[in-house]
Amino acid sequence: MNWLSKIWGKFNPKISEPAIHSPVEETASVGEQSDILKDLFVDQVPPQQQNDSEPNLDSILKQFLDKDYSPKGFNDGYRTYSAENLENNMRKIKAEFRYMIDMVIDKNNKEIYSLEIQFIATEGIDERTSKQLQRRIEELQKRIKELERQKELSVDDEGLVMFPIHNYREGFVRGIQIYHEQKFFASSTGLFN
Repeated sequence: MNWLSKIWGKFNPKISEPAIHSPVEETASVGEQSDILKDLFVDQVPPQQQNDSEPNLDSILKQFLDKDYSPKGFNDGYRTYSAENLENNMRKIKAEFRYMIDMVIDKNNKEIYSLEIQFIATEGIDERTSKQLQRRIEELQKRIKELERQKELSVDDEGLVMFPIHNYREGFVRGIQIYHEQKFFASSTGLFN
């Protein structure tokens, strides 16, 4: 038996006493565990909205109107120096302006359609919401009228498109002047003959 006890050890079953824990310690450890689990599985930061699907057309139109067309006009005037190119490039600017206005009008019409559907759905239920929707629809309709007016004015180089057109024309004329001054100077001195 001696050799068996060496291999297997002495069989002395010890009766383990149940551990005594205070309820305060248990709640503290459970609270710590819930904090740990909460940190692991709960995101405290709300998700960011991604609005990559459609750019803000109003800001694109504003960027178009705020853009400085004078350097482009200068380069075109210096390189091409013809009245035909001036007219063609001014037509391009006006066409781009009208296209942007059409896009903004289309966006506003889609929003009006959506708001009208919401208005119909809430008409008898909530008077306040119905009035808010109606005011927003009226505001969008006024904006559409103003954009159509600006589109009509752009035919005569007036309205909002006036600044980009005149800015481009000034740059074009300055480019032609610099070209002719350099050409006159080079031919009068005989340096480049």
